[in-house]
Amino acid sequence: MDNFGVDICVCGHPVSKHVLADTEYARCHGSTTLCRCEGGVRVVGRSFGTVSRFFRREMRFDERGRYATLNRAVEKCFESGGEYVWLTAECESCGLDIEGAPTAYGRIARGGVLEAEVVCGICSIERG
Repeated sequence: MDNFGVDICVCGHPVSKHVLADTEYARCHGSTTLCRCEGGVRVVGRSFGTVSRFFRREMRFDERGRYATLNRAVEKCFESGGEYVWLTAECESCGLDIEGAPTAYGRIARGGVLEAEVVCGICSIERG
């Protein structure tokens, strides 16, 4: 198993695939859809071993606004016996410490920029 792991951005893609496109966003190289990460790269987790294959360069949301690209990749990682570590300790919505597994939410804003945030369980329940 890889001891260093692969850093994962809040967009759900490996940081190694990011290209700084501007001071306001980063672009994911090879993305099947145009992925522009608001605020540049924001590392929210780290995957270990070959599980980085789950963190593909696409952007999918469910009907409630949950960011399926990141959330599902983390689930698949654990289902396969892999390891993923969340590096976010604070909810980006309420500011409280995150207890347990967080949930990512997102939307596409002006200019096709992805706005994503990682929230605690309480904020996730409040969203639907």
